[in-house]
Amino acid sequence: MMPRYEVYKDFGVEGRDNPTDRWDSKALKYLVDYNIKTLAEDTDPEYELKYIEIGDVNNIGEILNTTTYSFKNAPSRCRRVLSKDDVFISTVRTYLKAIGYIKEECEDFVCSTGFCVLSPKESLNPGYLYYSIIDEKFLNEVISKSTGVSYPAITPTQLVNIKINIPPLTEQTQIVEFLDSKTSLIDKLISVKQRKIELLKEKRTALINHVVTKGLNPNVKMKESGVEWIGEIPEHWLFLPIKYLLKKVKNAIKTGPFGSQLKSDDIIGSGFKVYNQRTVYDNDYHQGENYISDAKFELLKEFKVIEGDILITSRGTIGKCSIVPPKIEIGVLHPCLIRIQIDEGILAKLYLHRYINQSSLFIDGVKYESNSTTIEVIYSDTIKNYRLPLPPFHEQTQIIEFLDEKTKEIDNLLILEQKKIDLLKEYRQSLISEVVTGKIKVTKD
Repeated sequence: MMPRYEVYKDFGVEGRDNPTDRWDSKALKYLVDYNIKTLAEDTDPEYELKYIEIGDVNNIGEILNTTTYSFKNAPSRCRRVLSKDDVFISTVRTYLKAIGYIKEECEDFVCSTGFCVLSPKESLNPGYLYYSIIDEKFLNEVISKSTGVSYPAITPTQLVNIKINIPPLTEQTQIVEFLDSKTSLIDKLISVKQRKIELLKEKRTALINHVVTKGLNPNVKMKESGVEWIGEIPEHWLFLPIKYLLKKVKNAIKTGPFGSQLKSDDIIGSGFKVYNQRTVYDNDYHQGENYISDAKFELLKEFKVIEGDILITSRGTIGKCSIVPPKIEIGVLHPCLIRIQIDEGILAKLYLHRYINQSSLFIDGVKYESNSTTIEVIYSDTIKNYRLPLPPFHEQTQIIEFLDEKTKEIDNLLILEQKKIDLLKEYRQSLISEVVTGKIKVTKD
């Protein structure tokens, strides 16, 4: 049991009472200077800086990324200069809880004007300021005081009017040393769990890659596929372009309508559904409010989506696929999707789904064929000519059953490890909150 203070006084905010009369509560504006250093408009155009925007930090003060710019090329919001001991918190889209903490000496770090930069005065330990800011109760107060629907925001003046608990400086130091020690240990445990998740995912992908190119029989005679990213395949397997595995019907492979056929103005509140990339990512065919009119549907019937179609994302996050389920709303393809209708006498839909969605071979092959390390677009001709290692149909079924069983085991381990990470993060946040609100007493011992 952690020690606790014996006497508390009212803090004025629910759940944030002060322990003993030795602690005070003050608005941040009495404890920090804020937004005191800004790049002037006459800054040398060639001055090189490291820019931090809202997406570059997380909710525990870590800076995940910086972008180097010369001043002349930097975004206009790139203005707030950062120094050692500064804590900076987003004042726009406050629900993201974006916070940064400069623990070490830094040069040329500049953040967006969407942050409020807090520079602690002598009466405030920088580490204590940081822990007080990432306290969930403080962040919830920031969110509750924000206004706006799509981009809720709080002004810097409103932000620095929020109170925090202030123990004597010696106690602040003890609290920082205690929390640094405990959170460092928790973060190491989280790092171990995250690495285990990465290894499990690598194991899962390697297993799938092996089985869909080598089969389940370790003693089968092999032959060269003639393709670097596939290697050897069982001698009795075929190695065919997908175009030979499609239904013998018109438009068995079809890219969503482009240009004048489907514009953003065509999307309305009701009518016929437009199935988009998010539908495929989440495998959710009931979400979204994207529709087109009856008249527009008549013009786009050749892009109709039906039960059993395989949809593949072709823009942005490419190469994700799902199988259209039964009893869906009548709808059409979004321009960022490609529809495939396969001959199920030759190729099982689930087999192709597992191959594209769960192995790394499809994307590897597309990159190989395009002679590119990064690809942003897949075209229908690329998919038509993509060569697939093809077992006999009965082997496809065996492989599907084997992979479903084995990947379920790995997926259960992934879920378990993620739950452990979530619990560690909850404990980390709870510990910080309990300490900076005085629920746990920290002493020099």
